[in-house]
Amino acid sequence: MRLNFYSWLGLLGLSNLVAGKALDNVFNVKSGTTKGGCDSYRSGQVNENLDAYFEEAQKIIKTASDAFGKYNTDVQVQKLGKTFFGITPNSQQTGTNSNEDANLLKHVQDWFKDLDTYAQGGSGQKIPLYCNSDWLEETTTVYDSSGKAKNNQVVSDDKAYGKTVPQLKKKTWVAFWSDDLKEYYFGPPYTSNPPTYCGDNGNIAVVTPMSTGKESLSLTLCPGGFFKKPNTLEALDDSSSDIGHSLQSLETRSLSIVHELVHACKGPDDTPDINAWGPKAAIKPKIKGQPNPLWPGNTDDFINKRRVAYTASDAILTAQATNPRQPTENTPESYAWAALAVYLAENGAKMDYSTGLARPLGEPLTSPAPPRRFRKDAMVIAKDFVA
Repeated sequence: MRLNFYSWLGLLGLSNLVAGKALDNVFNVKSGTTKGGCDSYRSGQVNENLDAYFEEAQKIIKTASDAFGKYNTDVQVQKLGKTFFGITPNSQQTGTNSNEDANLLKHVQDWFKDLDTYAQGGSGQKIPLYCNSDWLEETTTVYDSSGKAKNNQVVSDDKAYGKTVPQLKKKTWVAFWSDDLKEYYFGPPYTSNPPTYCGDNGNIAVVTPMSTGKESLSLTLCPGGFFKKPNTLEALDDSSSDIGHSLQSLETRSLSIVHELVHACKGPDDTPDINAWGPKAAIKPKIKGQPNPLWPGNTDDFINKRRVAYTASDAILTAQATNPRQPTENTPESYAWAALAVYLAENGAKMDYSTGLARPLGEPLTSPAPPRRFRKDAMVIAKDFVA
């Protein structure tokens, strides 16, 4: 059952979440309404409740972190650990099946703990958060750390910041300057005019590594891609769900925040998105008589960097069903969907989403079956989130 929009609002009580401004404890939120300013999205109005989305993300993460900490005594968590991370429990379901599984479980538990700490503002470092990408401007101008332009130099030749960027030399990347931060972001070019991340269709949110080092990051949410993303719910349904209800249909805007918090907490270099798993994942595993389950159709899609991916949760479910050791333990989507599934198991109707579809909690541990068909309308073009 899919409740109407106002039912979702009433069930969660968004007005109660806005108090406290927890978002400001974790990020330096850009004020104003231009150059990435977020004021228009913090008013508490419909589609403009960034604070409520963030506090819901906090709730989802904490629920999952606590639950995965009880893995040895929680059969439901064991089922979700198998689905989203390939962790196999022992036959008595009192722990893990092997040392490899035990190590993988510890990795996932540690990441959830770190993610919870980060989401609560415990990282000791607040990165900037923007609500549009126009705070970055593509440029070839060389600026020093005070923002002063240098004459007769181009970015690809500049030695400022002590950073070597081979992609700039090869002209496959471009430089974007932030007058706010007095830093560059180096990454792939965008096709919009002016060229910005949010200007390209389909982009939702991005954690960008800035030029002064690994610890210098920023988070951008797109007005159209995040705040107006289609087929997403304003808030979680805490009360009811029908048998067969898909996990994918319960995606909320807060889930995109969970995804980006993984990037921010662990760093974009160490948290590849599904679309960045690489040629090995793009080619294997294959199901006999069917297209590749992660990149349907011609594998040239990956080589040409179109990076066509099946919808996120379906890609993970299919990967684990066909190759339980698919490297999902560092993938933000795995943590986001697993956290949502845990939350839904512990709240409201208390359903089991370990196969991607709602079923009673007492159902046995099974691996999800691969999708039976690949619908073109279910495919998304997975843009480059990070370099």
